[in-house]
Amino acid sequence: MNPKINKAYPLIHGFTILEILIVLLVLSIGMLGVAFLQSQGQAFTFTAYVQTQSNMLAYEIMDQIRANVNFAKSNVEPIPCGNGINTCQYGYVANVKPTVNQNCDTSLCTPAQLRDYDLGNWYDRLESSIPGGTGVISAQVIGTVPNQVVTYYVEITWRLREEERDSASETKTIRWVMQI
Repeated sequence: MNPKINKAYPLIHGFTILEILIVLLVLSIGMLGVAFLQSQGQAFTFTAYVQTQSNMLAYEIMDQIRANVNFAKSNVEPIPCGNGINTCQYGYVANVKPTVNQNCDTSLCTPAQLRDYDLGNWYDRLESSIPGGTGVISAQVIGTVPNQVVTYYVEITWRLREEERDSASETKTIRWVMQI
């Protein structure tokens, strides 16, 4: 080696190692930031997906109610919920999937069978498209026949995070209102 170069630049080797360590530190902080942004982006995408699915399902069941409007309007009467505290309404009202005995796509159905068929299909799609999704449909009657107005409430609840499987995880509920 040339002794003049070593004497002129005695600390060059130390600066190079220090510079490399600083660059690695800056790069690792940058990569952590990118990883965080990626995970946040996935969470926001999941939230947007679930909200879109819940909107589509809510409007779908409201369309089914409007398609069977005479039954949905005239067959809303108070019945016990089973808890003895308050009353539920009968019509397109449900908080659990009904038993479906007939396919109304291929055969004629009574309005009550059509209601059960619509609700059964709706709950199937709710379970398959929204993780931890549950739905409740309730009704409120104002007035008397033939001038009564029925307000239907559709509520869909789901887990905020896809990976959470326990019942204590955070949930979100959206409610839609429709009058017939």
